[in-house]
Amino acid sequence: MEKGLISIIVPVYNTKCYLSRCIKSIAAQTYHHLEILLIDDGSTDGSGLLCDQLAKTDGRIRVIHKPNEGAGMARNTGLAYARGEYICFFDSDDRVTVDVIEKAYCLAQQEHSDIVVFGYYRVKKGTAPIPVIPNTDKTSYSGLEVQASFLPDLLGPDVKNGVFTNLFIGAWTFFSMELIQRTGWRFVSEREIISEDIYSQFCLYRAVKKVSVLKEPLYYYYESPGSLSHSCQPGRLQKINQFYSKCRETGYLYGYNGKVMERLSYQYLSLVIEYLKMIVTSNDSKANRRAMFQAAVHDPQLQKVLSELDFGKEKPARKLLLRLIQKKYLRLCCILVKAKARKDLYYV
Repeated sequence: MEKGLISIIVPVYNTKCYLSRCIKSIAAQTYHHLEILLIDDGSTDGSGLLCDQLAKTDGRIRVIHKPNEGAGMARNTGLAYARGEYICFFDSDDRVTVDVIEKAYCLAQQEHSDIVVFGYYRVKKGTAPIPVIPNTDKTSYSGLEVQASFLPDLLGPDVKNGVFTNLFIGAWTFFSMELIQRTGWRFVSEREIISEDIYSQFCLYRAVKKVSVLKEPLYYYYESPGSLSHSCQPGRLQKINQFYSKCRETGYLYGYNGKVMERLSYQYLSLVIEYLKMIVTSNDSKANRRAMFQAAVHDPQLQKVLSELDFGKEKPARKLLLRLIQKKYLRLCCILVKAKARKDLYYV
C-alpha cells in the first residue's frame, strides 16, 4: 500500500463506444497520483485492444486481460493488483467529474474515514443531467452510528415516514485499503448472487468504523436501455428471491438492526420491478410474457414482503404500483410497468 496513491479499478466488458469517455475523465483528475487499472473481462468488441491503446497515452494506466467472469470478479482482479491507499471502482460506460478523487481523498484524510460516498448525476437523453445529492442529517457517521443510522438509509429510503436521503449503494464508492485488507473483503460474483455490489457492500459494513458523505454530484451515471433484456432470463425471479433471502440471512448473522433488515425490502422490490419491466419489453411471445408477469405478481415471497411493509409514504407512482401488485391487479400493473419501461428507453 502506497501512501497518497489512489487506485481506480475499471472493469471493462464490451463498452468500446464509451470507454475513451470514461478513461479521459479519470485521467483528467485534479489529483494526479493515481493508478488506473483497466480489467478487460474477456471483451469481444475490441474493448481490450482499446485498453492497450489508452495505456500507451498515460503511464498511470495498467491493463489486465482475463477471461470473462463478470464485473464482481473483474473488480476482485483489480484489488489483487491495486497498490493504493484508497480504492474506487468506476464503470466503463460512465464518467466522473475532474475533482471527484481530490474531494473524496481530502475528506477521507481529514475525517480518517473507511468509506466516502458522494452524489451522482443521472444522465437522460436530450435533457441536462439530473443531480442526485445525498440529503443525510450528518456528513460523518462513526462507531455504532454506521449500522444504526447510515446503513439503513444506504439500503433504501424510510418509506414508512417519507424520508428520502438520496443515498445509493453503487460500486463507485471510495474505500480505504486498510479496511479492505483488515477484512479480506472481496465482491461476490453476480453469477452467484444477483446485484453483487449491493450484497458485497452489505457484508462489508459490519466492519466499517467511519463513513463520510460528500453532498455533491461527482459521478455521471448513464442509465442505458441495454439494461433491459430482449428476452427474460430463465430463473431471474428465483435469483432475486435468493438475493433477498441471502441478504436477510447475512444480516441476522451479523446482528444488523431491525431498520437495516426492513430497508432490504426496498432493494428487493426495486429488483422485482426491474424484472417486470424486462418481461413487458422482451421479445418473448405474448402468452409467455403474460404467464411470467402473472407468476411474478403472484410470487409468494413478493406478496409476503408487501404484506409486511408499510409503504404509506412511498413516492406516489411507486406506491400505486406496489398497491396494485399487492392486490394482484394484473392488467393495471402491466399498464403502469409498460409506461415506466417506455420512459426508461430515453435513458442513454
